[in-house]
Amino acid sequence: MMKWCTEIPITPLSQPVGFEARWLLSGSCFAAEMGGKLVRSRMDAVVNPYGVIFHPIPLFRGLLRALQGKEYTLEDVVYAQGKWVSYDHQGIFSSEDRNALLQELNDHQRILAGRLASCEVIAITWGTAWAYRYLTQDVVVANCHKLPQSDFGKELSSIDHLANAALNFQKALYEVNPQARVIVTVSPVRHWKDGATQNQRSKAHLLAAAWEVVDQMENWDYFPAYEIMMDELRDYRFYKEDLLHPSEVAVNEIWSRFRNAAFNKATLALLERLEPHLKLIAHRDGGERHKAKCRIAEEQIDAEIRHYQT
Repeated sequence: MMKWCTEIPITPLSQPVGFEARWLLSGSCFAAEMGGKLVRSRMDAVVNPYGVIFHPIPLFRGLLRALQGKEYTLEDVVYAQGKWVSYDHQGIFSSEDRNALLQELNDHQRILAGRLASCEVIAITWGTAWAYRYLTQDVVVANCHKLPQSDFGKELSSIDHLANAALNFQKALYEVNPQARVIVTVSPVRHWKDGATQNQRSKAHLLAAAWEVVDQMENWDYFPAYEIMMDELRDYRFYKEDLLHPSEVAVNEIWSRFRNAAFNKATLALLERLEPHLKLIAHRDGGERHKAKCRIAEEQIDAEIRHYQT
């Protein structure tokens, strides 16, 4: 049979996980896509606790801060577009009241610290190595919050800088949760505002940094989402209309490959049994008959999960 693409071999995780595993997923919008699949499958997953974060440096800075129990203070927020915001967070974390924002950020950090200390799997998705440095505080930010461009300098983070941020996070993680496994992946979403060549430079730095860490840490695994998109799904029919983000078909294919690599056999079998019920519930239909079918499907899902747990 003729092959129509170069296939990317997927190495199963060194320790496949079960349905009951507690997950934390953080990083780019692709982390949200994969996290949504876990939540849809009724798994215990916290997704993008800081919002969408594309660059590894602010991502690990926030996670490290949670592990260290370091609270956000007045110096950590800035006034932008009529609201107070944080440079460690996406704009979904904002308030007209600075103290209210700090309260929300620190409450959130305490919850996140508990998740980091107890979760079995942490999945990190890196989007870009191009960084924006807030010149006043000399810090790489997660989001510029539409402040003047002159407030920032743009730079390409070095491989060593990226890898060291990950290794510092891992060192702190090991102190509170030595059993946690980390899956790192590079987002297949292309950052076209940087241009074709600069996007590739960025992805190359991310890939090299990821492997710098994976080669050193036994509890880190790499999943080739970027490679699957670039080599197996390289046709534009696998992209959304913006020609940059993977389409639903592409996301489902990458999820299927991820699922087969990450989960043990019992979990894969359970997911297969749940899928027909999940599809029925996802179907948009406001009719009473459909609502009744959804209630039955939910009961069957609960029964399948209880059976798995016994």
